[in-house]
Amino acid sequence: SETQERLKRFSALFLEVIENTQLSLDLKARADNFGALHAISTDLNESLKFSEIMAKIIPQIKKIVPFDFCACVLRTGIAGSTHLELIALDGYETGSAGTTFSLEESAVISFMYKHWKESGTTTFYTRDYGDRGKDIGLFPFRELQKPIQSLYGRLLVANDDINGVFFLASLRPDAFSEYDRNYLLDTLLNQVAMVANNSLLHRKIEDQAMTDGLTGLLNHRTFMGKLAEKYRELERTPRPFSLLLMDIDKFKLVNDKYGHPVGDVAIKA
Repeated sequence: SETQERLKRFSALFLEVIENTQLSLDLKARADNFGALHAISTDLNESLKFSEIMAKIIPQIKKIVPFDFCACVLRTGIAGSTHLELIALDGYETGSAGTTFSLEESAVISFMYKHWKESGTTTFYTRDYGDRGKDIGLFPFRELQKPIQSLYGRLLVANDDINGVFFLASLRPDAFSEYDRNYLLDTLLNQVAMVANNSLLHRKIEDQAMTDGLTGLLNHRTFMGKLAEKYRELERTPRPFSLLLMDIDKFKLVNDKYGHPVGDVAIKA
């Protein structure tokens, strides 16, 4: 009974010590996370190639939000495209990177896209798939089918348009805490969405600089650059090489009779 009385008197002190210790650990963890987010933010601005950026920051994300699988997909075009490209993978076979598929081929992405259109929600989280984990249709590729238990997804939205999707998955149920989802990942992926948008714009500008606006073929400058590369390759490894030149017979008559806009249609065809 004397021991119990002593414990009662000291219990308040013990509780205060425990709470202070927990608070200290929590503050340290948050400080470490803030430092990691700052480092990642710096890396996000080092390149306009999205694949290079994601390859660099995904290992850093893993340090603050542990996961078993990570995948990031990017739209293959700026407007009117519903196709996505696998840009970065972690925990999967990396040979699938660069593969494209339509949005409708992924049950999860289709659901997320529809939900965003209806309610503006960009995040998706399933705490525990249970026995259904091995059958989740995240991507339409058998080699990427994994027995996941918890899945976090985030649409990369910028300027009221979807530019890609980011996923984290775990073999453990409820692997991503509310703090991870609503603070760490939300803060980080807001920046990633803007980087994805800038990357797509940069890709579009590069494509416009390399291609002819009428036909979509490589323009003269790009063709001459490719030709120079081929000649350098032939200097290293000599072999037969041919050029094929084509012309439209009597094309001037088309322009003279129907006008240059119709001539443009003929060239495009």
